[in-house]
Formats: sequence, C-alpha cells, structure tokens
Amino acid sequence: MPFDALKRQADQAYDACTKAVATSPAALRYQYQLGRAAQFKDKKKAFEIFSRLVQANYAAAFDNLGGMYFYDRKDAATAITLFKGGSALDDADSMVSLVDLIDKGLVPTTNPEQTKLALLHPAAELGHSGAQARIRTGAAKS
Repeated sequence: MPFDALKRQADQAYDACTKAVATSPAALRYQYQLGRAAQFKDKKKAFEIFSRLVQANYAAAFDNLGGMYFYDRKDAATAITLFKGGSALDDADSMVSLVDLIDKGLVPTTNPEQTKLALLHPAAELGHSGAQARIRTGAAKS
C-alpha cells in the first residue's frame, strides 16, 4: 500500500497488521507492515520494529529506518549507512533515497551523476516507478 494511502487508513492497517503478527509472529513481512502502520500511530514502536528487521537483514526495513533517522532524528550519517545497506540488499526504495541525498549534497561522491544512474537503473529494473520516471525524464541529472 502506498504511504499516502496507508496514512489515511493507519488505524485499520495497524489493527490488521497487529492481528497478522499475532497469528504469524515469524513472518517478517507482517512485522514490516506493522512497522509501516505504526509510523502513524507509535513512532517508538515503528523504530523498534524496523531496528529488529534491519538486524534480520529484511531489505525493505532499511529504507524505513533510514528515513526515521534522517527525518525524525536528524541523523544523516546513520540514514546514509542504512540506505547503503538496503541498496546492497537490492531494496529499490533505499537506492532512490540515496539518490535524493546525493541531490542534497549529503553523500560525497566523485561523480554524482554516474553514481545516481548506477542506483536508479537497478531500482527501475526492480519496478520502482519513481526511479523509472527519473530515468525517463532525465531527472537523474541535477
């Protein structure tokens, strides 16, 4: 579910995901979805869930936890580390988040355009619509 839609249905999503985790506590996907819903209800719980999932190398959680570090805790260095970790696990959202931080000048690189394209192409191949659009429109170039 897209983040904006999730925000509008956070209460229902949180309840449904809580039940799913109770039914299948070992299913990391359910824990991840609970973490996403918790971002709108209980940020501390979301942070704890994503931290555990990162410890378990659940790729999608790297971008969510990185976003929490960047936006909520104002810790760009930890966010970058997490986005790089998610990118190494082929998480398209982490790749695009790194591109965004390159655009902001927060990720030092000798060739920003080449680095961004090296992140956007695999993200696009993984189906990330934002990466696909940036490549299509040439928006990878700052």
